Amino acid sequence: MGEAVYYLKANNCTPEALKNIKLFLLEAAKAEDWWQEHRDMEDHNGRAKFWSAFGKKFPLTSKYLCTVKNYDGEIIFGGDCNNGPAGNLGFGNEEDAEDNLEFDSSDGELKYNAMVWHFAEWDGFAKFLQTEYGLKNVRWISDECINPFDVL
Repeated sequence: MGEAVYYLKANNCTPEALKNIKLFLLEAAKAEDWWQEHRDMEDHNGRAKFWSAFGKKFPLTSKYLCTVKNYDGEIIFGGDCNNGPAGNLGFGNEEDAEDNLEFDSSDGELKYNAMVWHFAEWDGFAKFLQTEYGLKNVRWISDECINPFDVL
């Protein structure tokens, strides 16, 4: 599987929001790993069991997945547990959450980057950061979408 570096920038962050966003990212990293290890439950009629366990283990990530639609336009949480979350559950690993989350208290700017699956979709992530944590002007880009030579 290919990977790419994704970059996110937002405004209106606060120290409290930063703390909670970091907790979300740490939980989401564990949730992604758990999903990868259990996603085959879909093939064994285990969808309900999967989402029940997922919801208990990862409440904030579940809240996020209840707001995001998959590539077929269906809410992810409760749907296909094999491929449904693909692209919408990758925000980096725990090290990314610890090391790549930057906050400028002088202007409330938040920056984050992580190496993730190259088909990740961060629109839902950006919207969740706005609705859940009050961030404004949340935008993201992947290094696969830009040519560094264009900025030289």
